[in-house]
Amino acid sequence: MSEREEHAELADELDDRVDTLAEHSHRLGEEITDVRDDWERKRADAGVPGATPDWDDPDEDEDADEDEDEKSQDGDEQD
Repeated sequence: MSEREEHAELADELDDRVDTLAEHSHRLGEEITDVRDDWERKRADAGVPGATPDWDDPDEDEDADEDEDEKSQDGDEQD
Protein backbone atom coordinates (compact mmCIF):
# COMPACT_ATOMS: atom_id res chain seq x y z
CA MET A 1 0.00 0.00 0.00
CA SER A 2 1.42 3.37 -0.97
CA GLU A 3 1.77 6.28 1.39
CA ARG A 4 -1.03 8.11 -0.43
CA GLU A 5 -3.39 5.14 0.02
CA GLU A 6 -2.51 4.92 3.71
CA HIS A 7 -3.28 8.60 4.17
CA ALA A 8 -6.57 8.26 2.30
CA GLU A 9 -7.54 5.26 4.43
CA LEU A 10 -6.65 7.12 7.63
CA ALA A 11 -8.62 10.15 6.45
CA ASP A 12 -11.67 7.93 5.84
CA GLU A 13 -11.36 6.37 9.29
CA LEU A 14 -11.08 9.80 10.90
CA ASP A 15 -14.11 11.05 8.95
CA ASP A 16 -16.09 8.06 10.22
CA ARG A 17 -14.95 8.82 13.78
CA VAL A 18 -16.01 12.46 13.40
CA ASP A 19 -19.46 11.35 12.24
CA THR A 20 -19.76 8.93 15.16
CA LEU A 21 -18.74 11.56 17.70
CA ALA A 22 -21.12 14.12 16.19
CA GLU A 23 -24.00 11.67 16.48
CA HIS A 24 -23.10 10.86 20.10
CA SER A 25 -22.90 14.57 20.88
CA HIS A 26 -26.32 15.17 19.34
CA ARG A 27 -27.89 12.30 21.30
CA LEU A 28 -26.28 13.51 24.52
CA GLY A 29 -27.66 17.00 23.94
CA GLU A 30 -31.15 15.58 23.46
CA GLU A 31 -30.81 13.47 26.60
CA ILE A 32 -29.68 16.50 28.62
CA THR A 33 -32.69 18.46 27.37
CA ASP A 34 -35.05 15.60 28.25
CA VAL A 35 -33.60 15.25 31.75
CA ARG A 36 -33.75 19.02 32.35
CA ASP A 37 -37.41 19.12 31.19
CA ASP A 38 -38.24 16.14 33.42
CA TRP A 39 -36.58 17.81 36.40
CA GLU A 40 -38.48 21.05 35.82
CA ARG A 41 -41.78 19.11 35.67
CA LYS A 42 -40.92 17.33 38.91
CA ARG A 43 -39.95 20.59 40.63
CA ALA A 44 -43.32 22.04 39.66
CA ASP A 45 -45.17 19.04 41.15
CA ALA A 46 -45.49 19.33 44.93
CA GLY A 47 -46.27 15.61 45.07
CA VAL A 48 -42.75 14.62 44.05
CA PRO A 49 -40.63 14.21 47.18
CA GLY A 50 -37.28 15.96 47.10
CA ALA A 51 -38.07 18.05 44.04
CA THR A 52 -39.71 21.00 45.72
CA PRO A 53 -39.67 24.32 43.90
CA ASP A 54 -38.18 26.11 46.91
CA TRP A 55 -34.92 24.22 46.48
CA ASP A 56 -32.01 26.64 46.31
CA ASP A 57 -30.82 26.82 42.73
CA PRO A 58 -27.41 28.52 42.55
CA ASP A 59 -28.20 29.89 39.07
CA GLU A 60 -31.35 31.54 40.35
CA ASP A 61 -29.47 33.04 43.30
CA GLU A 62 -26.95 34.65 40.97
CA ASP A 63 -29.77 36.20 38.94
CA ALA A 64 -31.39 37.54 42.10
CA ASP A 65 -28.08 39.01 43.30
CA GLU A 66 -27.60 40.74 39.96
CA ASP A 67 -31.12 42.22 40.14
CA GLU A 68 -30.47 43.52 43.66
CA ASP A 69 -27.16 45.05 42.54
CA GLU A 70 -28.89 46.81 39.66
CA LYS A 71 -31.60 48.14 41.99
CA SER A 72 -29.06 49.44 44.49
CA GLN A 73 -27.09 51.11 41.70
CA ASP A 74 -30.26 52.73 40.37
CA GLY A 75 -31.06 53.99 43.88
CA ASP A 76 -27.60 55.48 44.25
CA GLU A 77 -27.99 57.48 41.07
CA GLN A 78 -31.26 59.03 42.23
CA ASP A 79 -29.70 60.65 45.34
